[in-house]
Amino acid sequence: FELKDLYKNLNQIQHSNITKEEQSAMTALAKNEQIIILPADKGRTTKNMKKLLKPLQEKGKITEKMYKHWIPTANITPRIYGTPKIHKQNTPLRPIVDSIGTPTYNMAKDISRIISPLLGNTDQHSPRTSISPQKRLTRKYGHILDF
Repeated sequence: FELKDLYKNLNQIQHSNITKEEQSAMTALAKNEQIIILPADKGRTTKNMKKLLKPLQEKGKITEKMYKHWIPTANITPRIYGTPKIHKQNTPLRPIVDSIGTPTYNMAKDISRIISPLLGNTDQHSPRTSISPQKRLTRKYGHILDF
């Protein structure tokens, strides 16, 4: 028994890393023309983002400046890490997602800048006492932003 035989056998066995239900859901999503799936590989993200954003720019929903700013120039995966909650028992981690430089970072930053004044002053946020930004916008304006 040689190492090359083991390697050869491993290459022949291919197992899916998703369930049949997940595969079925992905197929249904792919057939929905209102959903654009953005694979994060080798520049296809940029192509798909252009496909998503160009109609918005042509309809005047976003400006030319926004369109150019929101087209990804890098293909960085968001990073997640945790900071310890030292005041809690067993010191759980507070998850933090770092999305700086990711394909949707500029878009999220600009949209946040637009929405923040509409939400009012939010010095503290507690999931138990705060309502979602979507609910606050709906209560204040009767609707949320719509593209």
